[in-house]
Amino acid sequence: MALSWVLRDQRVTSALIGVSSPEQLDANLRALGKSEFAQEHLDKINALFPMKTYSINCQSRD
Repeated sequence: MALSWVLRDQRVTSALIGVSSPEQLDANLRALGKSEFAQEHLDKINALFPMKTYSINCQSRD
């Protein structure tokens, strides 16, 4: 569920995963096809973990 939630955000281009068994890899791969969440569930998740936007200043110090 966490992997599906992270990957549903358009700003996310990839997610790094680690597995300790073939079964865990299978579960992670199955999660890729399940990106549908009920709005009620999204509201609860977003209340717990609000998305933050960060900006990086790449100006030269010269």
